[in-house]
Amino acid sequence: MKLSKSISCLVSSIALLGVMAGCGPRNNDSSSSASTPADSTNTGNSNGGPTNSEYGEAPKTINIDFWHTFGQSIVTRLETVAADFKQLIQEHDGITVNVNLAYKGGYDDLEKAVITGFAGGSYPNISVAYPDNVANFLYQAPTDTTVVNLDKWMNDEEVGFGKQDWLGDVYSGIPADKSDFVEAFIDESTMYQKEGSYSLPFMKSSEVMFYNKDAFERAFALYAPAGVGDTEEAMANWLAGLTWSEFIDFNRFISANKSKILSTLEYPVVYDSDSNLFITKLAQNDVTYSAIGTDGRGTVPFESGEARTKTESIVQEIVDLHNAGILNTKAIEGEYGSNSFVEQACLFSIGSSGGAGYNIPSSNEFEVGVCRVPPVDENHAMYISQGPTLTLLENSNDAKTNYWKTYYSWEFLKYITNPEVNAQICVLGSNGYVPVRDSAYTTATYQRFLSADPNNTLVKSSIVVQEDIGMAGEYITSPVFVGSANLRDAVGGIFAAVVSEGLSVNQAITDAITQSKQFFHALGDKK
Repeated sequence: MKLSKSISCLVSSIALLGVMAGCGPRNNDSSSSASTPADSTNTGNSNGGPTNSEYGEAPKTINIDFWHTFGQSIVTRLETVAADFKQLIQEHDGITVNVNLAYKGGYDDLEKAVITGFAGGSYPNISVAYPDNVANFLYQAPTDTTVVNLDKWMNDEEVGFGKQDWLGDVYSGIPADKSDFVEAFIDESTMYQKEGSYSLPFMKSSEVMFYNKDAFERAFALYAPAGVGDTEEAMANWLAGLTWSEFIDFNRFISANKSKILSTLEYPVVYDSDSNLFITKLAQNDVTYSAIGTDGRGTVPFESGEARTKTESIVQEIVDLHNAGILNTKAIEGEYGSNSFVEQACLFSIGSSGGAGYNIPSSNEFEVGVCRVPPVDENHAMYISQGPTLTLLENSNDAKTNYWKTYYSWEFLKYITNPEVNAQICVLGSNGYVPVRDSAYTTATYQRFLSADPNNTLVKSSIVVQEDIGMAGEYITSPVFVGSANLRDAVGGIFAAVVSEGLSVNQAITDAITQSKQFFHALGDKK
């Protein structure tokens, strides 16, 4: 579940030394799915492209619809990558492949668009999604094969991972196969109610802690922890090494000395995602958040017993910290923590590394520091894995059309997740996402990014994700199922229900579980 230690150490040393240069149903029989590779060959096509014993020659022109949630910077980069891919396919296969990007709003908006499209027969070949979204696609899909099982494509002898050097499948002489993906990231592809791999990680992020470096150093000087030097490095290392309880003690001191540290301070700490706070605290206290039962439906392991007792204690702790003026959350406040942070209403902002740019003050009023979020203890340095994944969908009534669209959609997925291209998209297009392959971190592109400006907030955030989480910590991944998105949303409202609505901790947890369970289904329930 970790980034390869050897890769991380290499990344760290290079960064420090700066040495490297700069659609409708077809049928429900999965055995006859057009998305299953079948004896393809790259010779014999009159166009110079591939042929298939069952589906014949690839068409001369193929249009692939790619629905996404991305902002303009990523879209601009993807447009360039799609054009490069088109040229490569034209040169190698003699076929024109157009990847048509279409923005569909946020993740919930995109999910609704796809599911609505299932009913009307109009949906994409590639969709950006969270794993929760893919779980709902599997449930709502018009056929058992609409959501493509990527296993057979991953392992195909001709177009599987590491098989096409000309598409970037080989990096530094080594095939970039499935094992090159960061383990926790690729593991998410199989955590569904149905056996197989139904998504592919594209870019990833985790939670990190942004801090007002100027205010922190004033607080540190007043707090004066014994045995710690007052150099910038010593102070930063001290903060990065705190446990959660030590961190809270420090923030109690900050709250009591606001006027000397940061006069505009409201709460020292703001947490951007209540759902992530809840899930992380459960994981770090050895409480299982979700699971899939033997009947194929989701379950809530913290509903009863010792796990329930621990969960109530965790929620009460967060509520008490809020009531004491120490910690605020997005759901309670109704505003992103990054907004409070740039306005200097908080000193510490805990949020996604993928949104690092939102924590940079527009006029550079203060310097931003970045470190890991303090864990319960060093044996439980566990952090959420999040970020966009990609899923493939069959969207035609014609088996041949499905096959060839899936064939080139799969090649495009491989292309945008190969080490060099994936590093380029993360560095040149994203607002703080990190690549999904171990080898991507060693590319010249990524190393130039790390060494160009060590004080850049995006660089700092990326290094924390690589080293303190990928190398020294562990990613939290949870099974996904029909209703897991509802569970996540519901638990994200627990803290606010207690603080703002006056519910008891017990009642708030019970309500969240009850609300969620009505959406739990096995994949066969709809049939």
